[in-house]
Amino acid sequence: MYEFQEKVKQSKQQVSSTKGFLIALILFVILAASANPLSSWLAESGFNEQKADRVYLAAAIKRNLLSYEVAEDLYARIIEAFPQEKEAALYYLAFCLERKGEKQNAIKAYSDYLNLFPSGEFSHKAQVKLKDLIKLK
Repeated sequence: MYEFQEKVKQSKQQVSSTKGFLIALILFVILAASANPLSSWLAESGFNEQKADRVYLAAAIKRNLLSYEVAEDLYARIIEAFPQEKEAALYYLAFCLERKGEKQNAIKAYSDYLNLFPSGEFSHKAQVKLKDLIKLK
């Protein structure tokens, strides 16, 4: 009898754990789906109101949703629209190119970043990524 009660208890815990996981997964999908149009609106409002931080946030959302093509476009637009704010945009542009498999363009973008910002916030990461890409060439 005791063993049966233990097995029932374990089964309940497994079901509860599975339900929790499914609920978390559904919430994640809902958040991801709503983040896409929200980030697009955020980006355009940032460009319209000349607020680089909004566009950076939108680009980061796209990058984290693995929408590298859209994030790449936003970072390129940041570089043009906000030249004083281009350090991070140039690094993340290179990152997106790398993730998309565009090795030659990523190498050029990381090199451009290091030429403009040799001791910048992302210079160590850019050096490591550049060396790795050159090895894979």
